[in-house]
Amino acid sequence: MKIINIPSVKSERCNAILKFHEKKYEVVAWEGEVECYTPALSGKIRINLESDYLKSFINDLKIIERDRKGECSLGYQRESGFSLIIRSIDSVGHFEVNILLEDSRNSRGFDSIDTLKISYEIEPSLLSTLLKDFTNL
Repeated sequence: MKIINIPSVKSERCNAILKFHEKKYEVVAWEGEVECYTPALSGKIRINLESDYLKSFINDLKIIERDRKGECSLGYQRESGFSLIIRSIDSVGHFEVNILLEDSRNSRGFDSIDTLKISYEIEPSLLSTLLKDFTNL
């Protein structure tokens, strides 16, 4: 299992952990879990991500790491219930992470969706580490 940690700046005390299971074949989707923690809430969901989505995210991450501006996103397909967005928030190179976890359930005959959305600032120096971690999957 490969683990990617995305911590917030120290003052926010938020964290996201992506855990990817080893793939045996290139054509198989990535399986894993995403865990998110804030001082008040936490959530966890199982995910399946197509390799093409991951490759596109890595290419976009290379660009924002180099230019220190822009946005890259991973996820949102309705089936996965997961979205990760890393974006610049100002002209001096500060970045934030936005994570969405959705879990659809049918309880007592009613459909419901549990949703957790969190946003937090990350250290700009973390981009190069994330790029290396995602590239090494």
